[in-house]
Amino acid sequence: MGKRTTVIVFIISTVLFSSMPLAIQAEEVIVAFAKWPPWKIIEDDQFEGIDARIIRSVAKQHGFSIKFIQCPWPRCVDMAKSGEIDLITSFGKTKEREKYVYYLGPPYHIEYLRFYVRKDSDILIQKYEDLYGKNIGTIKGSIYFSKFDQDPKLTKSIVNLEMQMFQMLHNNRIETFIGYETVMDYLLLVKGFQEKFNKVAFQMPGPGSHIAISKRSKALKWRFVISKTIQDMTRSGEIHKIIDEFLSGVTTLHNKEKIRQ
Repeated sequence: MGKRTTVIVFIISTVLFSSMPLAIQAEEVIVAFAKWPPWKIIEDDQFEGIDARIIRSVAKQHGFSIKFIQCPWPRCVDMAKSGEIDLITSFGKTKEREKYVYYLGPPYHIEYLRFYVRKDSDILIQKYEDLYGKNIGTIKGSIYFSKFDQDPKLTKSIVNLEMQMFQMLHNNRIETFIGYETVMDYLLLVKGFQEKFNKVAFQMPGPGSHIAISKRSKALKWRFVISKTIQDMTRSGEIHKIIDEFLSGVTTLHNKEKIRQ
């Protein structure tokens, strides 16, 4: 092979490999992670939960490393705006958020929003209008469903964590609170709250959970690769399997603990 041919082959190879978004092993993709069990669990500086398993599966398929950053949810959102983090999970889609993130793939989970009351309460919430006149607990920075989010006639008490809403409801500081069903049912289970609180009849579909990448992220060149992977995992049922395995494992473990007690 002549010198000229060798140079041409080298240039072509360099261009091809430098444009491959999968070759990112040398860099970290930073993921914002707020406590939101069972989707995001942080215990003893370890990051677990459904979202962590999904992100690790994506990383494993493409050979890149990830770094989880713990942050309160409002701070996680701000970091996505500024580009301090690359990815954010369980992120509902809104026009405002689309100004600073790209959504990767379809929603990987859609569930119902539910309202919770004390077991000894006589409050009935059977339709949306039943929410009027009641003090409702909500989480700062969260979105629920459009009518609820934008309704100025509703009375809302805004807190930072789901456990605060349980405490406020227990102390009669609010009359009900709204939450994503898997999150609240998980807390009811692991905290032993089933005898204290009930779900009411009224429910609404949530906005869908997405993985999104900051428009200021250094990892933007990989967004189409990650997006396709999430889409493939969703269509194949792999993500649904991760969710089912995690939730069934938590239920089994909790039942074993109850038997031991």
